[in-house]
Amino acid sequence: MCIDKHGEATKIAAIGEATAQAYSKQQEAIGEEAIKQIKIVELISAAIENGNIKIVPDVLVSGGGNAADGLMGMLTKLLPGVDIPALVKKSGTASVEGRSTGS
Repeated sequence: MCIDKHGEATKIAAIGEATAQAYSKQQEAIGEEAIKQIKIVELISAAIENGNIKIVPDVLVSGGGNAADGLMGMLTKLLPGVDIPALVKKSGTASVEGRSTGS
């Protein structure tokens, strides 16, 4: 029994050390600010996944545009610094390019 506890403690220590080393290397590679931004996006993603942040409103009021414009505005507020329209355009272009024309 004592050996099992020592082995488990060694395993936990090794995982902690590896995690710390990986974090240090990540910090060196992309910087502290980028790590913070990644963590924020992970937290927002988890909140959306768990239903804590609503992406689609119960009622959407829009003037002169369409429903997608309202959603883009919401995403732009949730993810400052991310060019959502450019991502959507890039994604739309990729899906159109990937389709076969049937000829």
